[in-house]
Amino acid sequence: MAKGMPWVKWDLDDWCDDPELKTCSLPSQGILPRLMQIMARSDIYGYLRIGGSDPTQRQGRDGAETGLGSSRDRAETGLTLISRVSGVNHQTILKCLIELEEKGVLKRNERGLYSQRMLSDRDKWLKKHEDGKLGGNPALVNHKDNQEDNPEVKYGVNPILRTKNKEVRNKKEEQYTPGFLDFWEHYPRKIGKQKSFGCWQKLHKDHIDPDDLVLASKNYATYTKDTEPQFIKHPATFLGPSRAYEDFVNGYPDEEEGGEDIAEKIRRSQERVRGRKDTGERGRTSEPPY
Repeated sequence: MAKGMPWVKWDLDDWCDDPELKTCSLPSQGILPRLMQIMARSDIYGYLRIGGSDPTQRQGRDGAETGLGSSRDRAETGLTLISRVSGVNHQTILKCLIELEEKGVLKRNERGLYSQRMLSDRDKWLKKHEDGKLGGNPALVNHKDNQEDNPEVKYGVNPILRTKNKEVRNKKEEQYTPGFLDFWEHYPRKIGKQKSFGCWQKLHKDHIDPDDLVLASKNYATYTKDTEPQFIKHPATFLGPSRAYEDFVNGYPDEEEGGEDIAEKIRRSQERVRGRKDTGERGRTSEPPY
C-alpha cells in the first residue's frame, strides 16, 4: 500500500459544492466514497487499482461495447473485482465510472483512474508531516537554511511563541518595584511572587516604609537559616494582614514580651511532622505550622 493519509479529509460543504461532482447523478455521487476507499488502499495512493494493475483501462468513450477495458473479457473481470471490493453491482459500477470520468471528478493517465483531490490532500498532509519533524511551519521558523543546527527547530520549539512568552514574562517583571525586588531577593522562601507583590502594594498604600520591609526580610532570612523550607512562612503571609514582618523589623521577636519563643514553636512543629510527641499533647494543637 502506498504511503498516504490514514484518513481522507471530507469537508462536507467543500465536497458537496464541488461543481464537477454536483453535475453527476446521485448513484455516481454515492459510489464515490466506495471508490475512494479502494484508492486509499491501492498500491499507488489515490489511484483506482486492484492487485497492482488498473482494472478499468479504457478503450473509448462511446461505451458501445463495454465502455472500459481493452477487451470485453478484461473489462468484465476488472468490473467484477471492483464490484466485489465495493459491494456494488458491476453494471452500476460501469455507468458510474464513465460518468465520473467524463465529468472530471476522476481523471486518467497511464496509471489509470485517479482522484486529483485525494492526491492534493495527501501532498498537503505529507508536507505538514515533514514540517512537524522540523518543529512546525517553516514560514514561522527563523534561519530556515540552518534548521538542523537550530535547537528551537530541532526540538520543536516555536520561536514566535517563545518570544511572546518571554515578552509576557518581561512585562510582569517590569511591574515589580525596586523595593519589592530587593525584599524578594533576600526573602528565604520564594513562592507566590505575584501574590506577594499584591500584599506589598497594600502596605505601600498604608505608608509602610519599604526599607523596613527589606530589613525584616533580611532578619527573617537569618532567623530561619537552619529551618526546613516547609516551616518558613510564605512571603504573602509574611506581608499579609497578620503583619508578621513587624516582629523582624528591629531584629528578632522579643521572647519576654511575645511569650513563647517563635524558634521553639518552629522546633515543636518540626517534631510533630516527624512523628515525635515531645509536646505531651494529644491530637492536633492550635499552633499554626511555620
